Amino acid sequence: MSPRDGVQPPESRSSLELQATPEMCHYCFDILLKELKASSSSGRGWLSSNMSADEEEATMPAFATTIPASSEAPLFVTWDKRRSISSEVFDLRGCIGTLAPRPLLTAVGEYALTSAFRDRRFDPIRSNEVPHLRVAVSLLVKYENSENCYDWSVGIHGIIIKFEE
Repeated sequence: MSPRDGVQPPESRSSLELQATPEMCHYCFDILLKELKASSSSGRGWLSSNMSADEEEATMPAFATTIPASSEAPLFVTWDKRRSISSEVFDLRGCIGTLAPRPLLTAVGEYALTSAFRDRRFDPIRSNEVPHLRVAVSLLVKYENSENCYDWSVGIHGIIIKFEE
């Protein structure tokens, strides 16, 4: 990993270790509901409304007070949908992110909407699905080199494979 790859190695990060919080997940739901309401009333596509500076200030995420304003990290936002009303099994409904560090105050909301509406594997999320959804915010902050190709677990770890000559 190198800065050229857009990924900051662990030793160059500040001592403050960022982590995803429940407030970030709450914000993902808040912004999803706001967008679904706006698109249903206006008939326009997602992120189509232009917010005034006052409206933007009023939508400052609750998690903003828990992190430095300049916080950046690579991140992914994942939406899962309950398989059935009585089931505790969830299926992937959308997941999009970036390996490049992004400002968290804007990127959490941006990727919440992008993964909800633009993941090409799925139709955009609809209002009637919201009660069956859960969301996860993953901040990619603890990179480790692996000792061998089996030193990771599917569903737990993400991997970056870099081929060298």
